[in-house]
Amino acid sequence: MKLLLKKSGLILIVLSFAMLVLAGIMLVQGQWMTGIILGGAGLILIVTAAVLYEKIIRTVQQSIRGIAEGRLDNMNTESLWFEDIQKIFTLKARLAETEEILSKELHDFQLHHISKEESLGKSILQLQEKLTKERETEEDRNWINNGVNQFIEILRHDNLKLEELCSLVLKRLINYVEANQGGFFVKYDTDDEQYMDLISCYAYNREKSAEKRIYPGNGILGQAMLDHELIHLTELPQEYINITSGLGEKTASAVLIIPLTVNENFYGAIELASFRRFSEREIAFLSTISENIAASIASIKTSEETRALLEESTKLTEELQAKEEETSETLRMLREAQEDADRQKNRIQAHLDTVNKTIASVEFDSEGNVLEVNPVFSQVTGYGEDELQGRNYSSLIPEDEQSSMRNIMMWDSLRSGQSFNGEFKFVGKDGSLSWLSGTLNPFQTNEGMKIMLFAQFVTDDKQKEEIMTQMVSVFKESVPYVEIKPDGTYKTCNALMMDLVPHSKQEIRGKLIGELLPGIDAACIQNAIANKNSSTVKTLSLSEGKFRVQLYPIRKGSSSVETIICTLFAVHAPGVPAA
Repeated sequence: MKLLLKKSGLILIVLSFAMLVLAGIMLVQGQWMTGIILGGAGLILIVTAAVLYEKIIRTVQQSIRGIAEGRLDNMNTESLWFEDIQKIFTLKARLAETEEILSKELHDFQLHHISKEESLGKSILQLQEKLTKERETEEDRNWINNGVNQFIEILRHDNLKLEELCSLVLKRLINYVEANQGGFFVKYDTDDEQYMDLISCYAYNREKSAEKRIYPGNGILGQAMLDHELIHLTELPQEYINITSGLGEKTASAVLIIPLTVNENFYGAIELASFRRFSEREIAFLSTISENIAASIASIKTSEETRALLEESTKLTEELQAKEEETSETLRMLREAQEDADRQKNRIQAHLDTVNKTIASVEFDSEGNVLEVNPVFSQVTGYGEDELQGRNYSSLIPEDEQSSMRNIMMWDSLRSGQSFNGEFKFVGKDGSLSWLSGTLNPFQTNEGMKIMLFAQFVTDDKQKEEIMTQMVSVFKESVPYVEIKPDGTYKTCNALMMDLVPHSKQEIRGKLIGELLPGIDAACIQNAIANKNSSTVKTLSLSEGKFRVQLYPIRKGSSSVETIICTLFAVHAPGVPAA
């Protein structure tokens, strides 16, 4: 087909040129018709040749474009007539064989069409080795990326506590790298020291799990705290770390310490142990994921510290609010207490002012010397306040009482801490006597015992009392009277009354008043008690004449009647004309 295309094209081109030459000759000789026919035939041949070559050129362009784009499977090699292109398709077949072989297990690969000594065979073997390494590298990369993605999904859980995250990560790591034992340590800082605590463990025996706290430089884990570098131990001493199973214990073959650091900050370490050595891709994976784990630990610890600080802040705020409320309440109570104290002070001051105006007060030392007096006492005695200071109590009382037993016993009692109530007689500056009724009260101070006298001026009352005593004495000596109890029985009487009745005191003791004075019965007595005033009962006729009887109920304060005074006033004596 290739030769036919080549020859047909050449024949057409030669014939077309020959016919055009003949056509030109015929036209020159004047044979117009023959020249036109030959010229037309020549042009037709030229066009036919052009079309044929145009098709050939288009096919070649398509083939070349397909080669450039790598589309070699569906090409029609018979349409190509370039030998170099044909060689390309030969190479394509060989490459297809190589591709098919490489797709199988590489250890079964054998070259059938190409010698290993040829350059192509050597290139293919090198390619085989390169592809094998790339495939292994790609598998390792995919394994690492797949593990990283899995653990990133785990680390994204923001609702896990630190212990839960450590336990979950350690278990997944051991399963993913096919380790046999592991421990998860987290670093903590205090004001005094740094250390790592074992937060989670997997397949640790009792002795190993007891080592919960690691300090910097203490063992391999402690060294990792200082260096922040991954440690892979493959030559372990006997029983360095034992892995326990149901069949017994066996010493691990390799230990891997992975420091957990991010931004050059150390947050902890993971210790893994295995019966085999850890591969490079496992170490690369653990190194890669360690930064993510460290970042998660940092985030959780920061969240926990923030939460703890927030809780502490909230607690402090609540305590401060409580203290503030308590302080406010205390201030309010203190303010109210102060106001009450001020009011009490004002009342006390008002009372003191009133007392100082109405009650005499004197302050003595334990020996009876005057320390301070108020104006009332000074006015009562006639001495000035300055004159009274330093004077002794004995110099202010009558001479007959200064050495009296009453005065001596009173001061002994006061010095022993007992109060004394009674009436006190003082001699004024002008020699006049003044009576005061009150209390002497001892009290202790930093300067020793002091004694305070508070008393009311009762001189006028004493004078009235003396007058009343004299009047009563005169009354008793001039008017017959008898005292009777509220039940009407006899109590006592004076001599004038005894002269009017024919009985002795012994005879009438305990008798009713009606037996002494006929006509004074219980109704008269009750009438006198009910009226609360003296009442004239009736006129009685006695042996000494007629008398008007007057009943006086005597009460103690506003209470019931204590006694009744019955007086007799003469109305008409025998032999004396009635008025």
